[in-house]
Amino acid sequence: MKTDVSNRAEVGNRGKAPKPSCATCFFGCRLLCALDLDAPCTTYRLDSPQGLLPPSQPTLLMEAAAADAPEPPAPAPRSAPIFVEHTPVQMDLRDLVPA
Repeated sequence: MKTDVSNRAEVGNRGKAPKPSCATCFFGCRLLCALDLDAPCTTYRLDSPQGLLPPSQPTLLMEAAAADAPEPPAPAPRSAPIFVEHTPVQMDLRDLVPA
């Protein structure tokens, strides 16, 4: 049984994002980029029909708490806020101007 090599190449490329370039960048495609660079910049985002998509982030994995792990310390009690009574001061603005 013969296998078509070109078909294997197509199957291998499925799901891979295109190589970053200004031609595939969201900002470059919409003429929103003001940079004149030879390589894609750090703000590169793949252009898609859905518009600007946030960059993908790795999944956050939570570790199970160990059974013998010590409990975290209780937070310190908060003291009552301090209130200072304000006494209005009457001032004549003429006292501020040099004579």
